[in-house]
Amino acid sequence: LSVSGAVAISLSDPTSKKKSVGIAGSFSKNDLTMTTETFVKNSTITAGSLIQHSDTTGWVVAVSAGGSGSTGTDSYAISGSVSLNEIDRTTRANLDNATVTLSGEMKQTATSDATMTAVGGAFSIGGKLGVGASVGYNEIESTTEAKILSSTLSVAGDLSLKADNKNRITAITVSLGASKSTG
Repeated sequence: LSVSGAVAISLSDPTSKKKSVGIAGSFSKNDLTMTTETFVKNSTITAGSLIQHSDTTGWVVAVSAGGSGSTGTDSYAISGSVSLNEIDRTTRANLDNATVTLSGEMKQTATSDATMTAVGGAFSIGGKLGVGASVGYNEIESTTEAKILSSTLSVAGDLSLKADNKNRITAITVSLGASKSTG
């Protein structure tokens, strides 16, 4: 969970001719890297069954917001937010250079389940000018595999290999800039 924010308020006499400025910005960066592996390598196995399961789960929730306001008629308000979120994961279930003799089943599964939720925003109100800007970048990079490599198998029951990616991104980015000046 990551929350970042900034607020700036510039107060001035509304009848004054002096300029006032309110500037606010926020930045958040989340980088989650994970590796989960199950493997059998350079082995000889004689058994009833063989089940390999590799499972990776993880989540990122990021909220980034900026807000600014200025009260004078000749005032400016600028705000922004930037949110960068990345998940990089590797999930593997591998059998490599093995001799396997089973009287039952063999199952190999690899599951990657990542959830990313990112909300970014900016809000500005100025007398003469209000500018709000928000940027969000979200990425999930995932390698999920179930493999049998250079192996000899004798399986009396079912043989199943399954690799499943269940990655999701939900992103909302909004911004608003307003001024109250007329003419």
